[in-house]
Amino acid sequence: MPLDILLRLSVFFSVLSFMLLWQNISPRRDLGKYTLQRWRHHISLTIINSLAAKLVMPIGLSGLALIVHAKQWGLMHLIQLPAWLELIIVLVLLDLLIYWQHRLFHVVPVLWRLHRVHHSDLAFDSSTALRFHPLEIVLSVFIKATAVIILGISAQAILIFEILLNALALFNHGNVYIPKKIDTFIRYFIVSPDMHRVHHSTQIKESNCNFGFNLSCWDRLFSSYLYDSQAGQLDMPFGLEGCNYEDQQRISQLLKQPLTHFSGQTHE
Repeated sequence: MPLDILLRLSVFFSVLSFMLLWQNISPRRDLGKYTLQRWRHHISLTIINSLAAKLVMPIGLSGLALIVHAKQWGLMHLIQLPAWLELIIVLVLLDLLIYWQHRLFHVVPVLWRLHRVHHSDLAFDSSTALRFHPLEIVLSVFIKATAVIILGISAQAILIFEILLNALALFNHGNVYIPKKIDTFIRYFIVSPDMHRVHHSTQIKESNCNFGFNLSCWDRLFSSYLYDSQAGQLDMPFGLEGCNYEDQQRISQLLKQPLTHFSGQTHE
């Protein structure tokens, strides 16, 4: 197994295990009776998504970055910067890209049909970070691949970014209790679970806020920040109207969901 894949998997399973333990020791909310069932479906999606990403880009983003480096493509090869400064700039730009990608998937109707698979979860915990439609994952791979080529991102930088993105997504989707003062402090730097939980509210005005995954500054900078849901963290409802039945949460239904029309919350 290539070293970059081994490293990503090691960090992923370590963070996932840690978040699972934290959620059981100090949960933010009662998730109800479907937790194990949800995790089974979400892990199945993760396996399918990994295979889909490998199918469309067998060499992976790190492999693409090695080709870009060999060809001396991209902006970073035109300007000479210290390695540490280049890494910081690239990580910030990639995070900004993911922020706008996320907003775009809420605005464009056909993209929202893919992304609503993520929002139709009836609960909110670290497994929700795994709940994406394969076509959204494939599109995200192409978007990040374009950024690698245009910016001339190194293999090390894209590997670090992917590890951070996955780890922080597991964290900020966590059903974990963090004291309010600590949560408020965390939000000055990265997206906290309470901050991102608002984005999963059934209220459209609330779900159209707090788009960030890593750095929290983008939501403040681009006027999409909301401190809390009107219903509060403990009473905020999750899911999408018309897609809140148990049989619609099965893996087969999640894969077909973009083709399904249902009433309720919509961005179309």
